[in-house]
Amino acid sequence: MSNVIEVTGPADPPADSGEGQARFAVGEACGVCRFPVGPGQICGNTVYANVASGGALPKYCGQAGQAEWQAQHGTEGNPGHLSDRAGYPRRRLDLTKDDVARLALAEAARRGIGRRSATTAESASPATTSADAAPVTDAVAAPAATVPDLAAALPESAVDALAELARLIAGRVVAMRAEMDGVRTAADERVAQVERAGEQLAEELAKERAGLESDRAEAQAARERAESEIREAREAQLVAEGQLREARQRITELEQASIDAGERHRGEIAEVRQAEEARYDKLVAAFAATTAARESKPARRSRELSITDDGVREMALRIERGEVTWGGDAGWLLGNAKSTRPGARTLDHMATAGYLDIGEGEPGPVTLSEQYRTRDK
Repeated sequence: MSNVIEVTGPADPPADSGEGQARFAVGEACGVCRFPVGPGQICGNTVYANVASGGALPKYCGQAGQAEWQAQHGTEGNPGHLSDRAGYPRRRLDLTKDDVARLALAEAARRGIGRRSATTAESASPATTSADAAPVTDAVAAPAATVPDLAAALPESAVDALAELARLIAGRVVAMRAEMDGVRTAADERVAQVERAGEQLAEELAKERAGLESDRAEAQAARERAESEIREAREAQLVAEGQLREARQRITELEQASIDAGERHRGEIAEVRQAEEARYDKLVAAFAATTAARESKPARRSRELSITDDGVREMALRIERGEVTWGGDAGWLLGNAKSTRPGARTLDHMATAGYLDIGEGEPGPVTLSEQYRTRDK
């Protein structure tokens, strides 16, 4: 505002500021607005008396009656400058009540605003609007202690004195009524201001409550999301643990199956080896028996059954063609018939030399061994 007053140092109050002697007429400038508006600053707008008495008078633009007087005198006012709010900015701006009082007294003294004595109250009241209202203002402005002095001012004529007394009484009644109306108006305005402040506070509380409800809803939603994510994570962990247990169990089963398969394989190998050894022993026994029987014949017959390399090669060719089988007790078989003596002699020789491999079954297939194939190398 243009009337903002800054702290320039302590100032002494004006000489006529004594509470006991001071009087103000209704609507008379009685001071400046003390509402703090900045660091070391007050509003400084002129405020006006709204009751014709001394003591506590308006100190803020927002007090009852100030809007009308300030509008009448052309001074900008602020209805938000309420006395119950003045302490908040003052403390926030680090100002004391004495600091504010000194600023207000200094500005009032600069503008020539001071308290008057009771004898000059009649001529200073701006509320006087007609000659008939002047006695009312005088009666309002006069202290109760000056009432006995009115007798000296009464006319000597009893009729005139009664008329003057009636006029003074009527003026006093009108003044009291005006004062009561002013008090009632001030009270109504104060109630309206309190109601407006209450409505504003209720709106602010409603906004804050709505904000809190929104924050609470968001927090609840975030909490629910977090709980859902935690549950999903726990379920996923349980599923993973179950799968891990199943995998470990499967690995154990596979390892055991591998061990069992190895044992079975070794057993089968042992059985095959035993069967091959038994077959080999059988072949050796059969060969030994055949050899013994042949050796018991005359030497001439042995000479007739002599074995040659050509005979061995010819028998090897027949073996490769699959014509030779081992018939067990039936001996060597060539095709489906029993082998001749020269062929049997050749096959016995080849079996003794390790040239033959005999398979399972009766008759068992006969093949050439690796020893036969590498005999000439």
